[in-house]
Amino acid sequence: ATLNIPPFTHKCPWGKGKRLNASEVRKTRKIANLRIHVERAIQRLKCFKLLSNIIPLKLKPICNQMLKVAAFFCNIDKPLVKN
Repeated sequence: ATLNIPPFTHKCPWGKGKRLNASEVRKTRKIANLRIHVERAIQRLKCFKLLSNIIPLKLKPICNQMLKVAAFFCNIDKPLVKN
């Protein structure tokens, strides 16, 4: 996995404000477009009935497996991104 962080603004040499150059704006937009899909995938997991309630402490040993099963069911649902 890699972490993609949007570029930070930097001070303009000709003004008081801060801005990004054209390539940084494109990179920020690309990251924002992909971030929408990640947020949708996380929302699917949050809406999963098994994980939306309080999980009893006695299920702690299998909690990781429960999350994997929920992610599997979310993955076989309709695609998040249309080709």
